[in-house]
Amino acid sequence: MAIPNPQDKEPVSFRLHKQIKNDLAQLSEATGRSQTFLIEEALQEYIDLNMWQINAIKEGIKSADNGELYSTEEVLARLEKEREQ
Repeated sequence: MAIPNPQDKEPVSFRLHKQIKNDLAQLSEATGRSQTFLIEEALQEYIDLNMWQINAIKEGIKSADNGELYSTEEVLARLEKEREQ
Protein backbone atom coordinates (compact mmCIF):
# COMPACT_ATOMS: atom_id res chain seq x y z
CA MET A 1 0.00 0.00 0.00
CA ALA A 2 1.47 3.35 -1.04
CA ILE A 3 1.76 5.94 1.70
CA PRO A 4 -0.66 8.71 0.81
CA ASN A 5 0.35 12.34 0.95
CA PRO A 6 -1.40 13.96 3.96
CA GLN A 7 -2.18 16.90 1.66
CA ASP A 8 -4.35 14.61 -0.49
CA LYS A 9 -6.81 13.71 2.27
CA GLU A 10 -10.47 14.64 2.12
CA PRO A 11 -13.02 14.52 4.92
CA VAL A 12 -15.57 11.71 4.91
CA SER A 13 -18.51 11.32 7.22
CA PHE A 14 -20.37 8.10 8.00
CA ARG A 15 -22.14 6.38 10.87
CA LEU A 16 -20.83 3.34 12.76
CA HIS A 17 -22.54 0.96 15.13
CA LYS A 18 -21.66 1.89 18.70
CA GLN A 19 -19.81 -1.39 19.28
CA ILE A 20 -17.63 -0.91 16.20
CA LYS A 21 -16.86 2.66 17.29
CA ASN A 22 -15.95 1.44 20.78
CA ASP A 23 -13.81 -1.39 19.38
CA LEU A 24 -12.04 1.07 17.07
CA ALA A 25 -11.30 3.39 19.99
CA GLN A 26 -9.90 0.48 22.03
CA LEU A 27 -7.76 -0.72 19.13
CA SER A 28 -6.49 2.80 18.56
CA GLU A 29 -5.55 3.09 22.23
CA ALA A 30 -3.89 -0.34 22.32
CA THR A 31 -1.84 0.16 19.15
CA GLY A 32 -1.01 3.84 19.51
CA ARG A 33 -2.42 4.41 16.02
CA SER A 34 -5.02 7.01 15.17
CA GLN A 35 -8.54 5.90 14.41
CA THR A 36 -8.16 7.50 10.98
CA PHE A 37 -5.07 5.40 10.29
CA LEU A 38 -6.85 2.20 11.33
CA ILE A 39 -9.93 2.99 9.24
CA GLU A 40 -7.81 3.85 6.17
CA GLU A 41 -5.78 0.67 6.58
CA ALA A 42 -8.89 -1.51 6.95
CA LEU A 43 -10.61 0.09 3.96
CA GLN A 44 -7.53 -0.24 1.77
CA GLU A 45 -7.17 -3.93 2.63
CA TYR A 46 -10.88 -4.50 1.90
CA ILE A 47 -10.65 -2.66 -1.41
CA ASP A 48 -7.46 -4.47 -2.45
CA LEU A 49 -8.95 -7.89 -1.65
CA ASN A 50 -12.20 -7.23 -3.46
CA MET A 51 -10.55 -5.66 -6.49
CA TRP A 52 -8.23 -8.67 -6.74
CA GLN A 53 -11.25 -10.97 -6.62
CA ILE A 54 -13.20 -8.97 -9.21
CA ASN A 55 -10.20 -8.89 -11.54
CA ALA A 56 -9.67 -12.66 -11.14
CA ILE A 57 -13.33 -13.28 -11.99
CA LYS A 58 -13.08 -11.05 -15.06
CA GLU A 59 -9.95 -12.93 -16.19
CA GLY A 60 -11.74 -16.23 -15.68
CA ILE A 61 -14.71 -15.08 -17.74
CA LYS A 62 -12.36 -13.85 -20.47
CA SER A 63 -10.57 -17.22 -20.51
CA ALA A 64 -13.89 -19.06 -20.69
CA ASP A 65 -15.05 -16.81 -23.52
CA ASN A 66 -11.82 -17.70 -25.35
CA GLY A 67 -12.54 -21.41 -24.89
CA GLU A 68 -9.76 -21.90 -22.34
CA LEU A 69 -11.63 -24.38 -20.16
CA TYR A 70 -10.63 -27.51 -18.24
CA SER A 71 -12.73 -30.66 -18.17
CA THR A 72 -13.86 -32.09 -14.85
CA GLU A 73 -11.38 -34.94 -15.33
CA GLU A 74 -8.48 -32.51 -15.88
CA VAL A 75 -9.38 -30.57 -12.73
CA LEU A 76 -9.70 -33.73 -10.64
CA ALA A 77 -6.39 -35.07 -11.96
CA ARG A 78 -4.62 -31.84 -11.10
CA LEU A 79 -6.12 -31.76 -7.60
CA GLU A 80 -5.13 -35.37 -7.04
CA LYS A 81 -1.58 -34.65 -8.20
CA GLU A 82 -1.31 -31.66 -5.83
CA ARG A 83 -2.70 -33.73 -2.94
CA GLU A 84 -0.06 -36.38 -3.49
CA GLN A 85 2.79 -33.87 -3.31
